[in-house]
Amino acid sequence: MSHPLYDENPVNRFASNYGVLEKIDWLRNRALRPTKRYQHLSAYQPPATTLNDITPTLRIAFTGDIMPLGRRELSFHKHLEAFYADADFWVINLEGIIYPTERWLALSHKAQIIKSLQRYFPPERTLITCANNHTGDFGYKNFEHSCQMLKEARYHVIGRKDENSFMLPNGVHLSCATMWSNQICQYVPRLEDARYDLEANFNILVYHWGYELHLYPNAAQIALAGQLLGKYDALIGHHSHCPQPVTAIDKRLVAYSLGNFCAQLWQRNHRHGIALKMEIGPNADGVWKTGKVDYGFTRYTLHRNNVIEVGMVDGYTY
Repeated sequence: MSHPLYDENPVNRFASNYGVLEKIDWLRNRALRPTKRYQHLSAYQPPATTLNDITPTLRIAFTGDIMPLGRRELSFHKHLEAFYADADFWVINLEGIIYPTERWLALSHKAQIIKSLQRYFPPERTLITCANNHTGDFGYKNFEHSCQMLKEARYHVIGRKDENSFMLPNGVHLSCATMWSNQICQYVPRLEDARYDLEANFNILVYHWGYELHLYPNAAQIALAGQLLGKYDALIGHHSHCPQPVTAIDKRLVAYSLGNFCAQLWQRNHRHGIALKMEIGPNADGVWKTGKVDYGFTRYTLHRNNVIEVGMVDGYTY
């Protein structure tokens, strides 16, 4: 597959989006535990918090990163399945791509992931975002092949620079972007590529940003969130591989990172995430706002039958 805007770039086998100091920080947090640095700068709001009085019109659910699962099968515990059951639309971040062969089994999804996801939510009501630091891991052709497989399964897919937004029902617009890319590539959407629809009732930005294995955002992230929420109506983040606060700025939702939803390897520092739902609708003046925001912590478990089960938990420890 080719595209007139995107040349195929060389793929480096050992690639990283971090500089020297960031790599040292990542290695330290991975060897020990996620850092609580910056915990004084932000805090979680309680679950089931109502930010604005609205007429609920659309309920959207979100997950943390769905990491490459190889041949493993994904399973939801019944409590997690019940949490998502009343959502009108489901937005998930697929980290990495579906690779067409068994060559990169440990670093990519296989076609099995499609069947696993289809069991729990209808594809036609599911939006998959693919804008993350692993978008370019195997080059443009393989990325496009992965997106095409998902589209043929009736999923809505965004994550290429010129296809990085989608209009959800009721005029709710969602765009995605990434702060990081392990590989140098032209087709991954950056923050400047994110789209805001002036005609939409409500605009959401899904942003892959921040730093891995940080339990709290730093001051620069918090300041940027404030700037973005002067434009967007809600901000949903990923990339840290561990949960970060779900909170609000001027009654606009900001979930700094939903952590990890699942992964094929048992990594004690990557095993928790956040399942989140938000209600959107008009207030008394007809302006669309966020109403009730509910969330719960998740944890995945590897079973001997090659199944990864994700369930709800009361909290998390590292």
